[in-house]
Amino acid sequence: PTAAEAADNEAAVRAAVDDAVEKARYGVLPDSSSVAPQTSRQPYLQFLCIAPDMRRRGLARGLVGLAEAIVVQVWEQRRLYLHIDKDEAASKLVKALGYKVVGTPNPAHMGKTLSLGETPR
Repeated sequence: PTAAEAADNEAAVRAAVDDAVEKARYGVLPDSSSVAPQTSRQPYLQFLCIAPDMRRRGLARGLVGLAEAIVVQVWEQRRLYLHIDKDEAASKLVKALGYKVVGTPNPAHMGKTLSLGETPR
């Protein structure tokens, strides 16, 4: 993509992140007083798939940023976990986003400590 297209894509992703965070913040979420405390439960990004013809447009980075924003701003949690199968591009992306291997190598279980003031990427 050209520089202008990349800037438009980034602006669109950022707007979508902001919109989704607002919807999640005021949407239907479980009332924390009605949910039994479970200290072992942590946010986990289970699946993230981008169609081959839609890759290299910042969509995966934007979706991970959206997940991080929801974890921090809505759920007020400080960690997010995910896993990567044998996909070199996906592994490079999540490592560039600050995720570290925390478990088995195949699939690689990864985690990241999030800052409460962090801006989604």
